[in-house]
Amino acid sequence: MKARRATAAAGVYEQWAAGVRPGRTPNRQALRKWSTNMLAHCRMDIGLFLTSFMILGLGAAAGSARADWTFEVIDDVGQYPSAPALVIDADGNPHLVYRTPAGDLRYAKRISGAWAFQDVQSCYSGGGGDNPSLALDSQGRPHIAYFTDTPGPGGNLYYTHWTGTEWMCSMIGWMNNACPSLALTTADEPRIAWNGYGGNYGLLYAVPDGAGWSVTYVDCCYWAAGDCSLALDGNDNPRIGWGYGNASYNFSYYWLDGGAWSWETPYSGPTLSVYTVSMALDIADQPHATFVQDNYLNYARRIAG
Repeated sequence: MKARRATAAAGVYEQWAAGVRPGRTPNRQALRKWSTNMLAHCRMDIGLFLTSFMILGLGAAAGSARADWTFEVIDDVGQYPSAPALVIDADGNPHLVYRTPAGDLRYAKRISGAWAFQDVQSCYSGGGGDNPSLALDSQGRPHIAYFTDTPGPGGNLYYTHWTGTEWMCSMIGWMNNACPSLALTTADEPRIAWNGYGGNYGLLYAVPDGAGWSVTYVDCCYWAAGDCSLALDGNDNPRIGWGYGNASYNFSYYWLDGGAWSWETPYSGPTLSVYTVSMALDIADQPHATFVQDNYLNYARRIAG
């Protein structure tokens, strides 16, 4: 079968032949460069969700905790919270962004032992915010990418940052159910990757261009997609891990050098989506990633090249 890949510069699609993928095992060719390990069997059922919510949410104060851990209740996030974004600053202070019970975004930071809260001014007059991704710039100020499911048929992807006196925000574009991943360059410029649905699932990458945002389809088009995770290497080049599905379900790794995107697929399996992807680069700019596939949590790292 044929699948379509996107070129970086013009957004024109090249045809490429999908190879034969082994079942539920890492791709044999990519296995030479990647090491994969199963970490845990994570069955996501409602009982586990409720148990986790009671431990990590407002029920934490009534539970028991190890003596070498500290726990505290930060805020009321309602019955159906979205995953918060957490970053630790240079002084070791935690910074969070999360959705409130009203559906809006709230930013919190812990300074000198006390939590300070600030509601994030929405780019959309109707408010709302979901799937936030948080980064801190060189001055410790927050930058946030997030999705709203209104207005329009599917919602929009937004970027906002704190200038020291106000929130400055812009709309990147329309995209249904976007899960953004935000990173900042060494010059504090934002880079955003996300999986989105606009007829077909695709992997997109955005860079501010002075007049707005320049958006590239890194890969397209599939009928199933999970999270993506963006990291910048020592030269501020993007590296993205993404889980998606078509005839098979894959974890792929993408990188941009010299204006052209390249990719490889360390993992490919026949059933269930690859999702909940998280990736980081080590000191040598080699990728390390975790992802869930078929209810199993996997860890992968690139060991050559």
